[in-house]
Amino acid sequence: MDEENEKFVRLLEEDNTWLEFEADWRAQCEKLEEDFDSYAEATFSVIRDLIHTEKKNAGVFALQVNGIYVVTCHG
Repeated sequence: MDEENEKFVRLLEEDNTWLEFEADWRAQCEKLEEDFDSYAEATFSVIRDLIHTEKKNAGVFALQVNGIYVVTCHG
C-alpha cells in the first residue's frame, strides 16, 4: 500500500468518519447517476446497525484511497 494515499479508517459516529463515509458514497453514486437509496441502502443498513452496536473488539472499517472510500469490512 502507498501509505500516503491509502489508509484504513475505523468508521465511528463520534468522530464523524461514519458521516464522511456515507456522504462520500452518496457523492460517488450521484456522479455515476445511481440512486444511492436503491443502490446501497441494503448494505448501509447493515453497516449502520454494526456501527450503532459495535463493541470494543469489533468495528467497521473502510479503505480510503486518494481521499475516496472504496471498500468496507468489519471485524
